[in-house]
Order: sequence, then structure tokens, then C-alpha cells
Amino acid sequence: MIATAGVSCSHDQIIEAAGPYNVLIAFDADHRTNSAVCRQLARLIVQRDKDSKERRLSTATKIIVWNGPKGIDDAVRANIGLSASTVSEWYTNLENEALEEVKKFWREMNFKP
Repeated sequence: MIATAGVSCSHDQIIEAAGPYNVLIAFDADHRTNSAVCRQLARLIVQRDKDSKERRLSTATKIIVWNGPKGIDDAVRANIGLSASTVSEWYTNLENEALEEVKKFWREMNFKP
């Protein structure tokens, strides 16, 4: 497990530490609605994808999702069900400003989920 202070922190260190491993990313539940959080998560996804390709690694990146409390710690304490979504599944569930923010960033980075 790798923990950070927030979705915009330590991307380089996360990618280096996670390197050859499959990854489950679990930021706060607003990673589907908060456009700033979505952009940072999209940025991490792109950086990890680029690193995996450069290092010729075959790794999976999935996003942990749940309904309910904002933080995963609160969701676990409340025994809320967690599930893992592929990057494409996460992307297709975005709406409004969050979706537009991710689309814009991924266009700029020439990334397709």
C-alpha cells in the first residue's frame, strides 16, 4: 500500500514504487464528481501508462469506487461495498465538469483509455 496526502501529491514516487505491480487507486469518493480531483487522477493514470509503456511492463490500473462516505477509511468502517473499475469504466461514469476536465487533459496528453 502506498499512501499520500492527496490526489495531487507524489505522482512520481507513486509510479516508481508501484512500477511492475497492478495498482488499485483509492482516492476520496469525489474522484467521480470533483473536476480538480478528476484532473489529478487522470494525470496519474497518464503518467503510469507512459511509464509502463517505456519500461515494457504489462500492468493494470484500476480505480476503487464506492457509494457513500467521502473517504475510503470511512467507507471501510461503515462496511460499504468497494469495487474496482477499469480506467475506461471510471471514465464512462464521469459527468459534467469532471468529464470535461478529464477529456480536455487527456486530449492534451494524446491519451485514450
